[in-house]
Amino acid sequence: MPGNTLFKGLEHSTPIAEIESVNTQFGLWNATKNCNAISWNNGGKGQVVLNCILNNCLVYGCSLVKWNENGDIHQCDIYAAWDVEWIMKHEMRHCEGYDDVLY
Repeated sequence: MPGNTLFKGLEHSTPIAEIESVNTQFGLWNATKNCNAISWNNGGKGQVVLNCILNNCLVYGCSLVKWNENGDIHQCDIYAAWDVEWIMKHEMRHCEGYDDVLY
C-alpha cells in the first residue's frame, strides 16, 4: 500500500484537487494490459514476471503519474479492473505522489 514515501524524484505530494488531469479507465483486461506494459517499460520486468507467475499476469490497478520540473504532479492516468473503493483509494494515493512501501 502506498505509505508516506514519495516516488523517487519528488520532494512533495500534490493534492488530487490540484492535479490538472486525472483520467480513469476500467476493465480487467485493460488494466492488465496497460499496467504490465507500464511496469515493463519502466524497469519493472521482474515485477511483471513475478506477477505472471503468481497471478496469471492479471493486474487490478496501477497509475501512471507525471510531474513537472518543480515536482508538481500535473497528470495521473489510472487503470483499474473495477470501480471499487479499495482499488481507487490505493491508486489515488499514487496520483498524489506516494510510492508502494512493501515492494
